[in-house]
Amino acid sequence: LFISLAARELNPKMLVIARGEDPSVEDRMLRAGADIVVSPMKLGGQQIAALIKQQAGGSSLHPSTGRKILLADDHRALRLLFARKLASTGHEVIQAASGDEALTMAHHHGPDLIVLDVNMPQRNGYQICAELRQTSQFADVPIILYSGEEPKEFAQHGREIGASLCLHKTSNSSELLARIEEIFSRQYDVSSFAESSVTPGTSPLESPLDLSPAEDELNINVALECTGGDQQLLDDVVRAVLEDTPHTMERIERAILHRDHQALRIEAHSLKSAIAIFGADDAAALAEQLELAGKEAKLGEIDELLADLQIRINQLMQALERNICKQ
Repeated sequence: LFISLAARELNPKMLVIARGEDPSVEDRMLRAGADIVVSPMKLGGQQIAALIKQQAGGSSLHPSTGRKILLADDHRALRLLFARKLASTGHEVIQAASGDEALTMAHHHGPDLIVLDVNMPQRNGYQICAELRQTSQFADVPIILYSGEEPKEFAQHGREIGASLCLHKTSNSSELLARIEEIFSRQYDVSSFAESSVTPGTSPLESPLDLSPAEDELNINVALECTGGDQQLLDDVVRAVLEDTPHTMERIERAILHRDHQALRIEAHSLKSAIAIFGADDAAALAEQLELAGKEAKLGEIDELLADLQIRINQLMQALERNICKQ
């Protein structure tokens, strides 16, 4: 306070920035001649608030809805993407990485709604849904299945095991979020299961593949759309994919080596879903071909397919690393 007075007297044009530990002295310092008063406690509080907003996935905080959602998906990047979006709307999100873990968490936490990926290790989404429906606790709890499988057989199987809704799995979370809000607002009758609830989407295999070397497999605009323009969420998803994808590729190679059709189908499906976040259509199409090879138990002549996929994945990983380095 005294230094501010002396400084202003010595040089009326001097910029004076003062630090005040006690908020009550801010007004005195300004009257004494300080141009700006900085409060470490106030700045710390603002930073904490900004971090909370960032973790909530949006620029503003949403009040808690009091609703609990169990989200089960074996791929960390997609769990992160969907969970952050759900949390940003005020829902409490419980995450599971496998069928067995989903079953345990469902019984332990008693969620108000359950979202199950069909293709998961251990027990798959179909099995978990069927088992939950056999208990009185989950007889009326909405269960959403989502998958990239053929719409007709997906809807039929889902209806048979008691799913409330079947959705085509994409990296865009808007459809899933919209349907969840419809269910919670009672605008959607979960008792009437309709095949039309399955949105087919566009398969990357509908157009011929261009396997010429691509300069960049990363489409940042698609990635930003998937994350709703949330740069922090995008960075987190990029890091998750950079960490997990090499391990997924190793498991794919091991499945092919051991002629493990089931493992190949699950791992290729997981890879396809994750890289679709970044608009890597050629790589996703190659992963889908490997998934079909595992589903149909046809592992012949896939060496070239795997080699092409490795090239595309390497290009995507390099592009993602460059994107991280720019941040």
